Amino acid sequence: MAFLLPKRKGEGMAEPETYGTRIERKLDSVQQEVKSLSETVLRSTLMYEQHKSLSEDNAKKIERLDAASQKSEGAITFLKFFGGFAITGILTFCTWIVSSHSTTQQRLAESNQKIAILESKLIRLDTDIAAITHAKKSEVLNEQ
Repeated sequence: MAFLLPKRKGEGMAEPETYGTRIERKLDSVQQEVKSLSETVLRSTLMYEQHKSLSEDNAKKIERLDAASQKSEGAITFLKFFGGFAITGILTFCTWIVSSHSTTQQRLAESNQKIAILESKLIRLDTDIAAITHAKKSEVLNEQ
C-alpha cells in the first residue's frame, strides 16, 4: 500500500521512474506472494484430498474389521454352545457306561453265584452217581 502514497515534495524528475520502478517491484513481489500462496493452497488441497481418501479407506477397513469381528464373535458363541453340548453328551455317555458296567458287574456276580451253585450240585450228583455205581457193583458181587 505504501506504493500508492503520493510523492514527497522536493523530489526531482528521476522520481517518477523510481516511483514506477518501485511499483513494478512491488507488483512483482505481490505476484510472487500470490503465486506462493496459490502453490501453498494447491499443496494443501492435495494433502487434504489424500487425507480424505485415506480416511475413507480407513473407514471402509474399519467396517470390514467390525464385520469380521462380529462373525468371529458369532462363531465363538456357536463353538461355546456346541462345546457345551458335546461335553454334556460325553458326560452322559460316560455315566451310561459306568451305569452299564455296574449293572454288568452285578449280573456277572449273580451268574458266578449260580455257576458255583450248579458246580456244587454237579459235584454232589457225581458223588451220588459214584456211590450208586459202587453200591450196585457191591450188590452184584454179593449176589454171586
